[in-house]
Amino acid sequence: LAGKLLPLPGTRAVRLAFCFFSVCILVSYASLAQGSRAPVALETSAADRGLIGLLAWTGVIVVASAAITDLDRLKLLLRRTVVFGSWIAGLDIVEFELRKDLLANVHLPGLKASSDISGIIVRGTFTRPSSTAAHPLELAGVLAMLLPFAIQQALDPAWRHKSRWRRWLPVVLIG
Repeated sequence: LAGKLLPLPGTRAVRLAFCFFSVCILVSYASLAQGSRAPVALETSAADRGLIGLLAWTGVIVVASAAITDLDRLKLLLRRTVVFGSWIAGLDIVEFELRKDLLANVHLPGLKASSDISGIIVRGTFTRPSSTAAHPLELAGVLAMLLPFAIQQALDPAWRHKSRWRRWLPVVLIG
């Protein structure tokens, strides 16, 4: 918005197609609300999920068409992803130790839980918290994808001037 995030050449068609896609989703969402009958809860839930998916794809399109112009920008994106992933992993460790869902009382305005899945799943005596994910396996999958990037950054010569704790703490938390 300030002129720093300019789209790359050759990405106009993708951005136009995404704008058309976005308009289609928004029109279908509006038609659900303005329909001749009251929407069923399953339809409303699916429409809300469509809007959330649209927001996620918006981030992907912005990153793919503008943000990654050189290796330094890619390293910055990966570093921030690892830092945020380590915060989520730390929250998960705290939930595991406390055996309590710390985010159970955090609600986004306009959204409600559409399932009975609890943030904490207990099997026998083992607690499986899900932190900010919908399921513990989803959290494990995301953290497993982030672990190689965390290790790469801990071993990166550009980060040798940082303390060992600052380099290896994300690896320990995510691991």
